[in-house]
Amino acid sequence: MSPELFIGLVTHPGTRFSDSSGPVGLAQRLSKELESAGLACQLAVSDQDEYEFGLLTIDNEAIASSIHAELMLEKKWAKFLRPEKFTPFLGLRMSVHERNRQRKYLKQDPDAGSKMVERLINIELAHLKLLNASHAAGAKWCLIIEDDADAPSIDTLTSDLMTFIDERDGQSQPVYVNLSRSFSESTLKTNGLLFDGGVKEQKAWPSQKVLIAKRTITTTVCSILYRGSFVEELLNLFTTIPLAPVVPIDWKLNAALMKLYEKNIIGESDCWFIEPGPIVQRSMHDAQ
Repeated sequence: MSPELFIGLVTHPGTRFSDSSGPVGLAQRLSKELESAGLACQLAVSDQDEYEFGLLTIDNEAIASSIHAELMLEKKWAKFLRPEKFTPFLGLRMSVHERNRQRKYLKQDPDAGSKMVERLINIELAHLKLLNASHAAGAKWCLIIEDDADAPSIDTLTSDLMTFIDERDGQSQPVYVNLSRSFSESTLKTNGLLFDGGVKEQKAWPSQKVLIAKRTITTTVCSILYRGSFVEELLNLFTTIPLAPVVPIDWKLNAALMKLYEKNIIGESDCWFIEPGPIVQRSMHDAQ
C-alpha cells in the first residue's frame, strides 16, 4: 500500500545538527505522531555523503563555473520574479560579487572551493535520492526536510498536516508548499507576489495564514511539501539538467521551477506559503 506521506530527511555525517536523525529529531517525531493519528507514512533518511570520487572532476574550472552559474541563476531569478523592475545594473553588481567569490575560493583558499563544490553535490544527490524514493513508493505527498529543520509545536504541525492532506485530496492545487521559516519576503523580494488565500484555502491549514504565489517561488529547500504528481514532473526535468556546473539545490530547484513555468506545467496558485512557517530553519533562526 502506498503511503499518504513520504518524509525524507537530508543530513550528513559531519552535521552540527546530529540530533536530527534520532528519536528527538523532527523527522522521527513527526512520522510517529502522524502514524498515531492514522496517516500512513514512510520515513527515509539520507545520512551519508553521496559523492564518489570521479563522479565529477572538481578543479579550478569547475569551481569557477559553479560560482558563475549560481550568479547567473540569481540574475535570471530576479528577472523572473519582477520583470518590470529588473535592471541591467544587477548584472554589474553580480560581476563584482563573482570576482569576490572567485578571489575567496580560488586564490585565498583553493581547498575551500573544492570542499564547497563537493558539499553542494552531496546535498543535491541526497535530495534527488529521497525524491526518487518517494516517487518509487507512490506517495501522494512528499515532505523533504533538511537536518536544521525543527517545529516549535509538533502537535500543531501534525494536526495541520492531517487537515491539509485530507482537505486537498483529489484537488490539483497546490503542487508544493513552502513550510520553512527562513528568509523574509523583503529579503526574497517576493513582496506583492503573495496574496491571502482566503477562507477556503485557510481551512486547509487552520493554524496559520495561507499565502498563494502569483509565480512559482521558494524560500529555501529546508522544508518543502510536494504533491506526488509534481515530484514526478520535477524528477523528469532534473534528468535534463546536468550535474555540472554545480549550484546549490535551492537554485537548481529555482531553475526547474522557471522551466516548468515557461512550459505552462505550473502557474499561479500552484505554490503556497504557510506564514509564519511551521518549521523553523535552525541554522537561521532559534526554534522558539
